[in-house]
Amino acid sequence: MKKPSTIGKKHVEDVGRALNQLLKKQPINDFSDPVIKTVNYITSLFPKVQSVSTKYEQMNPDEHADLTLVVKNGKRINVELFLIKGKATIQPKNLGAKSFLEKYFKSKELQVVFNEYMNQKYCVLQVKSL
Repeated sequence: MKKPSTIGKKHVEDVGRALNQLLKKQPINDFSDPVIKTVNYITSLFPKVQSVSTKYEQMNPDEHADLTLVVKNGKRINVELFLIKGKATIQPKNLGAKSFLEKYFKSKELQVVFNEYMNQKYCVLQVKSL
């Protein structure tokens, strides 16, 4: 199983590559469905994007937003792909979320159901968190 940080990094990099391909009028259908949905959501919010960079293109990635978009008027927009909104306290793919029902409520069966549901809905929650 891949570490969540590795999965998150790959997603950020793939979204950045897909956005850049789209800006060059190249197809993005070779990317995963969550990447395509994320790109479509971002472009629906910011249709005048001129350039995109990821935090992994910077010297200190942890000091930057996941993506930085530059729109036609030159304005820079920072986008966090894994932002928790509102009063949320647990990220869906957080390792603690994958075991808390079993640990705290002693319900292995409920934990399995929860994990399966979260795995199925992850891409939808991820896009909504933008």
